[in-house]
Amino acid sequence: MFKNLTHPDCPYFAGQYRGSRDCLVNYEVHVGNASTEPSSNVAVAMAKLATQIQEDLTAVRAPSNLPPAEALVSRLDVVLDRMVDFLAIHPYANGNGHMQRFVVWCFFAAMNFWPKKWPMDERPPRPYDDFIRLYRLGVKDPLRQYMLGLLKR
Repeated sequence: MFKNLTHPDCPYFAGQYRGSRDCLVNYEVHVGNASTEPSSNVAVAMAKLATQIQEDLTAVRAPSNLPPAEALVSRLDVVLDRMVDFLAIHPYANGNGHMQRFVVWCFFAAMNFWPKKWPMDERPPRPYDDFIRLYRLGVKDPLRQYMLGLLKR
């Protein structure tokens, strides 16, 4: 999964959280204007996120009393919330986008929804990043609509 995600001279970046070892101990990241988790807190934040994701996977697999379209949107918000949480932690020196897209894919698979177009290797084109920024600001509908456009039943 981490193949070719690191510079050839930095193989220890692969799969290692920021803050974990070598030059990653104090590896701080800023993504645009958004702050990320300090490297000293990454392992704790990821453990908390992993627990939340496990609970959420159970919830999105559960039958819903909502009409199908509403159920999908309510479950999609869970997926998008975790996606944005993961990106805010930014646990790796490199490969965060790949892993975030993999996590989203796993959520979709758990809901038995399969994206028509969901790139793992390449970042989705603009306005994807813009929609993530808006989602962080509480404007959720553009990212929802973008994601819904990728799904098929």
